[in-house]
Amino acid sequence: MKTSNKEEEPHFVKRDKFAITAEYKQWFADIKSRLRNSQIKAAIKVNSTLLEFYWSLGRDIVKMKAEQAWGSGVLQQLSFDLRDEFPGMKGLSYTNLRYAAQWFRFYTSDDESICQQLVDELSMP
Repeated sequence: MKTSNKEEEPHFVKRDKFAITAEYKQWFADIKSRLRNSQIKAAIKVNSTLLEFYWSLGRDIVKMKAEQAWGSGVLQQLSFDLRDEFPGMKGLSYTNLRYAAQWFRFYTSDDESICQQLVDELSMP
């Protein structure tokens, strides 16, 4: 004997039972726009947070003079350890760790010749 339990039965709304009005279309367009904007803001926040992490990682590598203190293998070891701890994350390769340190050195350098822009070397007519 089959008993009827309304909580267990799925409730479906047939599309032909709802008349889509101009007001609904506008409301739906607004929701889509807000959702897309939220997705973009979230991606920007994630990216800026990761950039802050890579900046601080580069700073740590440079400030500790890690390669001088522990030898050239320290970045390779750090890369292995980070990738083991965060297996799904990209950007933790030996090369990226070196780039993080180079990025920090470049933007904190007092050597003006490194930071001088090419446009300064162009002659104006």
